[in-house]
Amino acid sequence: MEEKLQELAEKYEIPLELITAAIELEKKEIFKQKRKTAPTKLVEMIERYTDSSQSFMEDTNYGT
Repeated sequence: MEEKLQELAEKYEIPLELITAAIELEKKEIFKQKRKTAPTKLVEMIERYTDSSQSFMEDTNYGT
């Protein structure tokens, strides 16, 4: 990987440090996006669970 980055740096005349810094920022941004979407998925899972448990209670007359 380091060799490919070096080739890119030479080909486009960009400092290697700039490329590696950009990659690190991109990794952080991707991680941040995943963290933002994770609670949404968790909420969806909880909603599905509560919907299914509610229908279970209605179907079986549980608690009446």
